[in-house]
Amino acid sequence: SCNLRDSKITHSGFAALKAKDAIVDTIRDSFGRRPDVDTRSPGLLINLHLVRNHCTVSLDTSGASLDKRGYRLDKKEAPLRETLAAAMIELSGWDGSIPLLDPMCGSGTIPVEAALKASRRAPGLTRPAFGFQRWSSFDPVLWNAVLKEAQEQSLESLPVAIHGADMSASALDMARKNADRAGVGGLVSFSRAGIGESVPSQPPGILLCNPPYGVRLGDEESLKLLYKKLGDTMKKSFQGYTAYVLTGNPVLASCVGLRPSRRIVLFNGPIECRLLKYEIY
Repeated sequence: SCNLRDSKITHSGFAALKAKDAIVDTIRDSFGRRPDVDTRSPGLLINLHLVRNHCTVSLDTSGASLDKRGYRLDKKEAPLRETLAAAMIELSGWDGSIPLLDPMCGSGTIPVEAALKASRRAPGLTRPAFGFQRWSSFDPVLWNAVLKEAQEQSLESLPVAIHGADMSASALDMARKNADRAGVGGLVSFSRAGIGESVPSQPPGILLCNPPYGVRLGDEESLKLLYKKLGDTMKKSFQGYTAYVLTGNPVLASCVGLRPSRRIVLFNGPIECRLLKYEIY
C-alpha cells in the first residue's frame, strides 16, 4: 500500500510502482531471478509512507485489517466494527463484574466483544492468518506455543450475564453464529425482543447500544420515536444501571429525554459520533 502527503511525488500508483520495481530488482540481483507478484493475494505486504518527501518503508505484520477478528462472516446492514464495539466497552469501564445488555444488538458485535473481554479470550484467536506468518523468519513452533498460552488463559464460564436483544430474527441468527465462531457462544445469550421488552438483570449493570441514527435521507423522523422509547425504557426499567449510547445524530440523541453526564467523541468510519453516558436513578 502507499500513502502520500505534502511531497513532490503526488501519484500513489507511481510511487508504489517504483517501490515495487526497486524491491523485485534487488531480489533479482541477490538471487538471480525476479519474483512474480500476485497483486490480488500477495505473499508479503509492504507499506510505503511518503510525508514531506521523507519515505518510510515497512512490512505489514497483520495482513487483513485487525478490526476483522475473523468471527463475523455474515454482514448485516451497517454493522458496527469490532474494534469500535471493543472501544465502547473499554470506555464504559465495564470489567466483567456486572451484567451487560445491548437491547439493539443486531449481529451481536457488542455482546461478543464483551464476552471476549470478560473471558480473557484474545480477539485474534479466530483470525485465519496474520501477515507475518508468510515471512521467511516466521517460527511456527513459537507461534503455536503463543497460541496455546492464549487459549489456556481463556475462561470457560462467567459470573455475570451478557445479553443481546433485537427485533430481527435474521440478525439474531447471525449474532448466535458470530458468538459461536468467536468461541463465546456459551457465554452470551440472545432473545427476540423490542426495546421496551428487554428485562434487565439486577442492578448495577451496563446498558450499551448503537441504535441507528438516520444516515439515509428520511430516516430521522421515523427514528425519533425509537430514541424516545429507548429513553423511556431506561427510566422505567433500568434504575441503577449506567447506559452508554453511541449515535451520530444529535437531534435523535435529544429525543432520549435524559441529560448525558459525559460525551465522548468517536468515529464510526467517516461518521463523527458521540458515546453518551447516562446515569439512571
